[in-house]
Amino acid sequence: MNKIYCCLLLLPVIASCTSHIAAVPTGKEGEFVVVGRNMAGPLSSLKLAQQEAIKTAIETCNKMGKSYKKLYAIDRPMAIAQAPESTLYFTCVD
Repeated sequence: MNKIYCCLLLLPVIASCTSHIAAVPTGKEGEFVVVGRNMAGPLSSLKLAQQEAIKTAIETCNKMGKSYKKLYAIDRPMAIAQAPESTLYFTCVD
């Protein structure tokens, strides 16, 4: 089996190794927070964790009939025994 074929088989597995906590209010008026993580072992990616957090934020705002607006994010890259993580703070605007 060639290496390219093996890598293509792994892509769905890598993409499915993200997790997030549902967006929750922070206590500040109209502000929410969501945490995206990418837990794909040595192939983990901060970029995928960030994308997962943004996707959840957009879905949260869409459910309210509003648009997502990023306030700020706190990113934690991969380290020993630590999956990449993006904590995204956002608001939903009309």
